[in-house]
Amino acid sequence: MKHLALGIGGEAIFADHEHYALMLPFSVNAWRGLVLSVAPSIAWAKHEGEWESEYVTHLEASYVFELGEYDMGPVVGYSSSSEEEHYMVGLHFGIHF
Repeated sequence: MKHLALGIGGEAIFADHEHYALMLPFSVNAWRGLVLSVAPSIAWAKHEGEWESEYVTHLEASYVFELGEYDMGPVVGYSSSSEEEHYMVGLHFGIHF
């Protein structure tokens, strides 16, 4: 089971379309530091002054560099909901439990 992981994740995007998400990622350590994840999520975004929530599926690929009990590295992702989709490039930071 060392190649499988289940976690809790959060996402914050600060742009013209600011939103936040709470995720339950399921990950496969595919090869060396390459991690592929699918995460059912709930996202919150402000539309016309009102906060709205919706279900979102996140798909991500990241490369993990372990730093003791932490890890970090580059990540690319795709998110899809009933109303929109977006792509993301960023930096992840994780804490091992």
